[in-house]
Amino acid sequence: TRADQLEANRAALIKAAAKVIGDEGYAKASVVKITMEAGLGQGTFYTYFSSRQELFDILLPEVGNEMLEFVRERVSRDLSLVEIEVGSYLAFVEYVNANPWYGRILFEAETLAPIAARINAHRVVTQHMTRLLLAWEKGHLPDYSRGEIPSLSSVLLAMRRHYVRTRMESYEPRLAADVLVQVSVRAIRRALASS
Repeated sequence: TRADQLEANRAALIKAAAKVIGDEGYAKASVVKITMEAGLGQGTFYTYFSSRQELFDILLPEVGNEMLEFVRERVSRDLSLVEIEVGSYLAFVEYVNANPWYGRILFEAETLAPIAARINAHRVVTQHMTRLLLAWEKGHLPDYSRGEIPSLSSVLLAMRRHYVRTRMESYEPRLAADVLVQVSVRAIRRALASS
């Protein structure tokens, strides 16, 4: 149907923008490059977006939703908090490894698509904080006060951001991904274990 084609074109433009930005950065991601990557005409771009910046402002929230869904599909909510956090971290690592463009989109958005960066950060932090606060209310985080939960969430999410950063080509010193993941999983388990 026409509605399906419209949605397919929009999705193709978003996917193409992610690839182009991942390869070249926001500054070099022109409408021409994005539409060529999508296999669509430039006019089609303007059916969906009034400008390149409009696309940039929705790109990170769109791929952020994709990432969150990817993680949700791989982690059962019937597990303990520790296993949910470990599983979520490992699923996030899997997503980043499968989508190498994600890091550049995430970090460059902070200056070149700040609206998108704020929307994405708010959603990720809110969902994570909600999970930890619910666990705390059920007595699963006895070593933390309620006031410490935001800081705990920040530390756990920082491990994910750092993993993304280490996968980017410009990161020095190079770290062995498997060792970083093992150490991060151990840190998550220790941070959430009851004393």
